[in-house]
Amino acid sequence: MSKVNGFEFEIDKKVVLTNTEVGAFQTSASVVKLASVFIPANTFAANDICVIQYRCEKSNGLAVGNFNFYWNTSDTLTSATQLSTRANTATLQYTAGYRRIAIRTSNNNTLISAVSYSQDTDYSNWLNTNPSTVSINWTVDSYLLLGGNSGGSTPVRCISLNISN
Repeated sequence: MSKVNGFEFEIDKKVVLTNTEVGAFQTSASVVKLASVFIPANTFAANDICVIQYRCEKSNGLAVGNFNFYWNTSDTLTSATQLSTRANTATLQYTAGYRRIAIRTSNNNTLISAVSYSQDTDYSNWLNTNPSTVSINWTVDSYLLLGGNSGGSTPVRCISLNISN
């Protein structure tokens, strides 16, 4: 912990899980898996905040890019639980995002910003709307996945995906 004007700030992360492999560009009309991070069972527990940070790229600025987060017990988007959505404008080639997941109980009650909230961060959404509750079992091995597409006209890829507390 570090103190600034009497306030404590946690600067050392206890958990950092990263996908540092820059993915290949993918072109698809439907959402495809761009990256994933394996989360061992019990890595996060009740009262933790799971922080997701990502950077993505489109090969050009000609189409809207869609980037979504998912949770699943297997490394696939099939039957995955969607946690967020992000649609960036056609002219933006790069996008970065920051989302937080508040874990109330370790086996089923997790708060997230509304899935339909399509912004880079969830800051203003937490202030202006009620969060959504989603069932995630953090006591089993699982994956946080990043999926994306651009309607099939422009290739997209993940540059980085980081999960921390």
